[in-house]
Amino acid sequence: MGNDAYLGEIVQLGFSFAPLSFAICSGRKLKIAQNSKLFALFGTVYGGDGRHEFGLPDLRVRSATGAHRPFTRVGKSGGYADKIVHKSALPTHTHEATFIPDDSQTRARVRAATALATDARSDGMPIAPPRPGVEASGTPGFIPADQAEPTVMLGGMTGGGGAAKGHVELKNSGEGRKMWFRSPYLVINFAVCLSGPFPSHS
Repeated sequence: MGNDAYLGEIVQLGFSFAPLSFAICSGRKLKIAQNSKLFALFGTVYGGDGRHEFGLPDLRVRSATGAHRPFTRVGKSGGYADKIVHKSALPTHTHEATFIPDDSQTRARVRAATALATDARSDGMPIAPPRPGVEASGTPGFIPADQAEPTVMLGGMTGGGGAAKGHVELKNSGEGRKMWFRSPYLVINFAVCLSGPFPSHS
């Protein structure tokens, strides 16, 4: 294998070790002084300071893709195996909403008697006082049975009320887990040739 592979060539292996003159593509650093020819090919594309050392490609838990300028270049890495999707990327959806009323009550107090009324309009002791804005003349609000009209406000009645209060509670959905994006895969080893013919441009 070493006699056939070019220096810097990457091959795929079906076994778990790198053969002679090869190294697993694990991203480890090599000394430039001892690997000057390979450094001339790789430079610092795969890491290293470019003065004392340079890096090998790291293909652990990664898939290789073809270079195509200007979108991708040799040595560029990217992508992710899993990711939490932001809410702006989710499809339109609804959440369950619940109205929760406040713990309040509306109360009213009414004073009344069971005895039959005997007062007439002219006695000056009406059961009901004049209704503001309704009986402008000040006529008492008592209506005898033989002069039945619409109902009136009873004297001595007090009460109150108000609008129902509360709040609307929106239930959260989802658990914030990461989504797994990796395609079906088969694990093999990638190895790079450290010693071989220096490739020439075609």
